[in-house]
Amino acid sequence: MAKIEAGMAKAGAGEKNRAESLEAALRELLLPERVVETHAALVFLTETRAYKLKKSIVSRHFDHRTSEARYKTCMAEVAVNQALAPNVYLGVWPITRIRDHGIALRGEGDPIDWLIVMQRLPDDALLDHVTSSGAPIPWEALDAVMDRLVRFYRQSRAPEIARGKYLETLRDETRLNFDHLTRWKDTLGDEVGPLCRKALTRLDEFSSEITQREREGQVVDGHGDLRPEHICLNPPVIFDRMEFSARHRLIDVHDEIGYLGLEAEILGNREIGRRLFDRLAKDGFPPPSRGLLSTYRMVRSLIRARLCIDHLLDAHPRTPDVWPEKARTYLAHAKTAGQGMTC
Repeated sequence: MAKIEAGMAKAGAGEKNRAESLEAALRELLLPERVVETHAALVFLTETRAYKLKKSIVSRHFDHRTSEARYKTCMAEVAVNQALAPNVYLGVWPITRIRDHGIALRGEGDPIDWLIVMQRLPDDALLDHVTSSGAPIPWEALDAVMDRLVRFYRQSRAPEIARGKYLETLRDETRLNFDHLTRWKDTLGDEVGPLCRKALTRLDEFSSEITQREREGQVVDGHGDLRPEHICLNPPVIFDRMEFSARHRLIDVHDEIGYLGLEAEILGNREIGRRLFDRLAKDGFPPPSRGLLSTYRMVRSLIRARLCIDHLLDAHPRTPDVWPEKARTYLAHAKTAGQGMTC
């Protein structure tokens, strides 16, 4: 298999040992209730705090193999999340060495790594937890989240200098989907190539509408990764906004909210997406055509399928059996969306 840049971790055996040693030391120091792993970080959850440790990896969008690079990304994440989660991100704390090979937070000496420190939000108030549990959705609380998002979108119109970048990024991501997903066709099936080609064709079909929506201010500097696990209903907070690529935060508001609806549907609730769609339209964000909406959904589903399967490119994937099935779920949604209305 040829080299694939996106999602590929470059950690060797020495780095693996360093990371495991640091993780063990943080577990001993912080005594977390649990540790959550994402593709790019480990999050140590205590009773009142969440401590995020960036992994020493490199991807198509960032290179976190040095402590300095991880520090800059941590600072960027805290800064970019102030708009939607101003009281959640508490700062960036250094991890330092102490005697007997131990570690301290904000201790003396040169930092060996960095932690983003956050207020811990209640697990049972996170939208993914509420949705997957099958509990009734507290619509008033979700409306309060949308109040915050609508204000944010109105203040986050993309600058004119960025015009055209959104469509360009959608096309670039779709070409990347083809490159990655077709390399896994023995695992994912032969349909991945035709699906990606169809998505590119659909973007061409709707390019004029996308360009017009940019001119009308419907493309914003958004969240960039709006999923149910990044939304707290009480208090109403939207967190984990994308920090590493301003270009990839450029998004049509209905693309972003539609993606959130897709993720909620995968968790078992279709009504969330419908209500969020209606709320956007009511608050002055006119929806795209049905064909463009289904195209957005198709592209986002393919991107998520790619990101899932790319976990297997990590030097040391922890749950390799999980990702192919997750990728197939998104591919099924991409296929259904691809059957939607076109021009």
